[in-house]
Amino acid sequence: MEEIASFATTPEGQRLGELAAASVQIVVEPRPWWTFPCEPWHWWVRLSSAAPHSFHTAALYLALAALAAGLTARKYGWRTGLCALVTVTMALIGGLQAEGWLYTKIPYGIRWQSPSPAPFRLANLHCHSQASGGSLMPEDLLAWHLSKGYTVVAITDSNKTYPGVRAAVAAQSSHLPVIVVPGEEYRGSTHLLMLNLKEPIRPDQCDVQEAIGRARDQGALVIGAHIWTGKHSADQLLGWGVAGFEVSNGRTMADPATLDLCRQRGLAALGTLDFRQGNQPRTATVLPLDANTPALVQQALQQGHCATLYVPRWSEPAQFSLAVTLGHRFQDLSDAGGALLLPGLIFWTTLATLAYRWIRPQPRRSLGLVMALAGLSGILGLWSVWWKFKLGWFPRLELALFLWALACPSCGYLTLCEAAYRRQQAAQVAGA
Repeated sequence: MEEIASFATTPEGQRLGELAAASVQIVVEPRPWWTFPCEPWHWWVRLSSAAPHSFHTAALYLALAALAAGLTARKYGWRTGLCALVTVTMALIGGLQAEGWLYTKIPYGIRWQSPSPAPFRLANLHCHSQASGGSLMPEDLLAWHLSKGYTVVAITDSNKTYPGVRAAVAAQSSHLPVIVVPGEEYRGSTHLLMLNLKEPIRPDQCDVQEAIGRARDQGALVIGAHIWTGKHSADQLLGWGVAGFEVSNGRTMADPATLDLCRQRGLAALGTLDFRQGNQPRTATVLPLDANTPALVQQALQQGHCATLYVPRWSEPAQFSLAVTLGHRFQDLSDAGGALLLPGLIFWTTLATLAYRWIRPQPRRSLGLVMALAGLSGILGLWSVWWKFKLGWFPRLELALFLWALACPSCGYLTLCEAAYRRQQAAQVAGA
């Protein structure tokens, strides 16, 4: 059993944290056996995306696609190289999104199990829906959090508030036993959680200081989000009116100076997931049992009646370390699905061998078809994540992933057809 620790800044918060750390259990469920075909790709995505930002992962994937295109163009000509560039880019970038969605839907991973009845509540006060890069719709986020042991959820999509409102309506109409705190994550030069915000505040409208003032004017609570990535110090943010800080964001713990400042001032100290996808919730915020409305959740945070739960063995420092991150991810992969990796590799090797034997590429010009399939997949992908208008007839992310699953192997096959055509052309020229 993992050792659970707590962090709090007030006597009431410390009491809650110690009680939760002593009574909450972490249940770890392995991945189902039938997911073995997906396991090799899952390992690749998790290890290749260990960089501090998704931009680094995208740059890596684009570099690999450019390398594949260059090698292919050198052997078969620029048209085949372009086919390879489009196909590999679509496979890697689309596969990254597909992996995140699939391994959020698969039932496995970590679950916080509180005693029944529990004298406290577990909360995640930072998560994103499909409206800002997440894998789930707002109402699906509620079901996911309930399955992981959380009964308080703040929907904090980037620079927008309507997903949280939609989730609150869904919870009320479905009678879900979850408290929904609407809000947003203000993503300016420093990111801020704005809980119980009524109208969105965007960084193109105001800077960080003005944003904090506008949010407080609306009666919202402002929390500094992963401030180790921002451009303003904790003291600056406090002077402008924030009520506390994330001290744990997923695995990452705030630096000792920020923890000491929170203790000295009795600030709200949150453990949040910054959830977008996955099934490994690594931290939680503990709230009093009577914090059973969004207003009372805000009141408890303002008074410091909260604590952060975390597991020291899982924690990572605020200063990014590739070695530490890769070590943790490798351990996670081994623990949850290590036995599935080899069967998955055997499955795909066998499938590729059979496909090469029985589905030989036919020489033909295929660049136009590859571009059409990739363009349609890309358009629908952008369309499905541009969720601002999805309250009507806009498709969900799942539709774009379904098209990607069809278009990706088709483009791969057509690229081989283009290569076979160029090879045939070269042979005819050499024979003449």
